Amino acid sequence: MDVFFLFKKNSKLLFGDSTRIFAREGFSQKKIFELGERMLWFYCKQIVDDDKFFIADDGIIVFCCGTVVYRSQDYKMSLSRLVDDFRENWLDQDELIGNFCFLFWDGIKVSILNDRLNVQYIFCNENHSCLSSIFLGSARRQPASLCPSTAWLLIRNLPPATFYLQIHLRKAFNK
Repeated sequence: MDVFFLFKKNSKLLFGDSTRIFAREGFSQKKIFELGERMLWFYCKQIVDDDKFFIADDGIIVFCCGTVVYRSQDYKMSLSRLVDDFRENWLDQDELIGNFCFLFWDGIKVSILNDRLNVQYIFCNENHSCLSSIFLGSARRQPASLCPSTAWLLIRNLPPATFYLQIHLRKAFNK
């Protein structure tokens, strides 16, 4: 199982509290990526040696929470091929097998795609300034002080199998 937490750099998150929530859920080793004005905490729990992300020569990155096979390729080649198809604006969802959530970074915007069965949940706060595959679901059980500027009561799960967040991320993060 892998999880991510994506937030705007200048957010008023209480990072110590956030880290403790992840640790309580069994995630302690995070990789931190700076994606423009956003920060990505990416946690992996895995039994395979392959990285759960792929960085192309042109800087496009795909992060994968979950397990995926794309176009009958092995895991590493699936991630490479996903980046190629994302670059061409043509991703064949019928060729995606598995339970997954992808985060694509093209140097300007973040795009997120989750599986059609919605096994890999994506949560967001009211204004989409904080997004996660587990944290916000956990935060529902936590005090509102975790992110003082955020209405945690309005956290909801987003719809499956869409690039829905691409539009909303642009709106929320480019204010």
